[in-house]
Amino acid sequence: MTKKITKFALISLTAIFVSSCSQFTYFNDSKSKVPSDPKFYVNSVNVKISEKRIFPLGIDSNKNDLDLMTDNEIKEFTKEEIVNYLKKENIYSDLPDGNNVFECNFDINFIKNYYMFTNFKYAGISMNGYSISVLKDDKLFAETRDASHYFINNRGLGWGGVFRILTFRLNKDDEKNMVGIFSRVVAGNMKDFGK
Repeated sequence: MTKKITKFALISLTAIFVSSCSQFTYFNDSKSKVPSDPKFYVNSVNVKISEKRIFPLGIDSNKNDLDLMTDNEIKEFTKEEIVNYLKKENIYSDLPDGNNVFECNFDINFIKNYYMFTNFKYAGISMNGYSISVLKDDKLFAETRDASHYFINNRGLGWGGVFRILTFRLNKDDEKNMVGIFSRVVAGNMKDFGK
C-alpha cells in the first residue's frame, strides 16, 4: 500500500507545471502605442483562496494543527512577490503617472488542496487561473487571462519539499515557495507586454 501511495504522489508531482505566459488582448489598436520601455504600477492584486479535496490518500490530521500561511499572508506575499519580480526585471514604477507607465490589476485564484478521505492532510496550494488588466489613463488598454489549473513541481520545492509532500508534512515555508513561484509566473507576463 505504501508503494502505491508513494508512486501516486510521485506521478502527481511530476505531472505538473512550470511556466506559461498567455497572450495579451489589446483594445482599440493600442498595441502600436506601447512604448519600447513600458513600466508597470501595481494598482491591485486580488487573490481568491478556496479549498478542495484531492488525491485519495490516507492518514488523519487536524486542519488546525497545520502550520500554513493565513489567507491574509498569502494575499500580502503574492503582491510583494509580483512587485519584487517587476523591480528585478526593471519594469516597475512606484507611481501610476508617466508616459511609459501602465497601471495593472492582477486577479489570481489559489486553491488549498487537501487529500480526500483524511481529516485535512495538506497536499499543497495550486493556482486555478489568473487575469491581468492593464490600464492607461483610467481606460482598459489590454488584458490577458489564463484559466489553466497549475500545480507545482519538485523543482519549486527542492528535495526537502518533495519529501514533505510524500510524508504529508508540508509547512508554511513550502507553501510560501509555491505561492512565490505562481506569483512570479503571473508577473512574468508583463515582460511580453507590447510584443
